[in-house]
Amino acid sequence: MTGSTDRTARIWEVATETDTVVLAGHTDIVADAAWSPEGRRVATASGDGTARTWDATDGTELSLLRGHQESIQSVAWSPDGRRLATASSDQTIRVWDAETGAELLVLSGHDDGVDHVAWAPDGRSLATSSRDGTARIWETGRGSQVAVLHAHTDWVQSVAWSPDGQRLATASVDRTARIWDLATPAESLLLHGHEDRVQALTWSPDGQRIATASRDRTARVWDAHTGTGLSILGVHEDWVEAIDWSPDGQRIATASRDRTARVWEAATDLEALVARARQRVLRQLTDEERTSAMLPKHGRA
Repeated sequence: MTGSTDRTARIWEVATETDTVVLAGHTDIVADAAWSPEGRRVATASGDGTARTWDATDGTELSLLRGHQESIQSVAWSPDGRRLATASSDQTIRVWDAETGAELLVLSGHDDGVDHVAWAPDGRSLATSSRDGTARIWETGRGSQVAVLHAHTDWVQSVAWSPDGQRLATASVDRTARIWDLATPAESLLLHGHEDRVQALTWSPDGQRIATASRDRTARVWDAHTGTGLSILGVHEDWVEAIDWSPDGQRIATASRDRTARVWEAATDLEALVARARQRVLRQLTDEERTSAMLPKHGRA
């Protein structure tokens, strides 16, 4: 699924590379789009100051969330699918009833626009990133601020919880990403290597790797425990704005300002790449083909 400056979001069939549903109704850029946990609904966030939910099957609009005073940069479903959180340039985060669209909670504390919001896996906390250079953690029961994470030297663009909820990853305009152990939030692991701002990031399903997207036109994969760079997935023709890992951990999807979305193999070592290639071999080469490729014939060393 993708959101676009053309004011629509689109659901795609990866195998055929065609859009199957177009979500139209926003009057400004669609800055973010998110699947509900059960996969039957979609939420979108827009520069028109609204968020909307949609039926993912036929594109019917289900609810309109209105209350922010400026553009909405990010939208996220709670793990149980009952609530939505939105982050806005108006410096607030709001929590909504996903079914009725009723506003449940307003969180204030950032000193500049809020660019991203993410639910903790247990649904009890939110993490946010802001142009004020901080990431913050909030408890959603009382609406209280739990922690402020300082270390980046510029805007924090994106946040992502580890699958176990024990760590938080942040991406920044300062060209770095960081991984925070929430038991000791004063410390962080630095991921350094991008040549321009880091726009977004995502954890592998097993929590062992981080993938990042950057304005340097690349997506990269990192070891989440050591911070070591493992691979560069490829190069878009413009900024890479968004990134996500497939549920099975085998592929990574990226979206770019070059007007394309791409899907990449997530393997980061030679052995895994060779194994993946072997899975796609439909037949053995003939002796003639092996000879033309300067390979030994079958049964010869």
